[in-house]
Amino acid sequence: MANTEMIREYIRDSGYKMQFVARAMEISATALNHKLQGKTEFKLSEAERLSTMLGLNMAERDACFFDQQNRTDKLMQRAQESRRRAEHDQ
Repeated sequence: MANTEMIREYIRDSGYKMQFVARAMEISATALNHKLQGKTEFKLSEAERLSTMLGLNMAERDACFFDQQNRTDKLMQRAQESRRRAEHDQ
């Protein structure tokens, strides 16, 4: 199962609107929403298309879609970076 929280964060950080992402993935906005809610799974082609669109490297892509340990490590790393950014902005 994909790490939908991490995927949402990458989309949010990209600045792309969900509607644009869905069109680029060649799926409906509803279908993308279902995937991000964990109701349906990403197809391999969708994962590849989204990863390319977001400019994810292989480790980031794997963390989002494939590898549980990488997913956990990457999520922790991004949380720490977000905390650092928030502290810096204050």
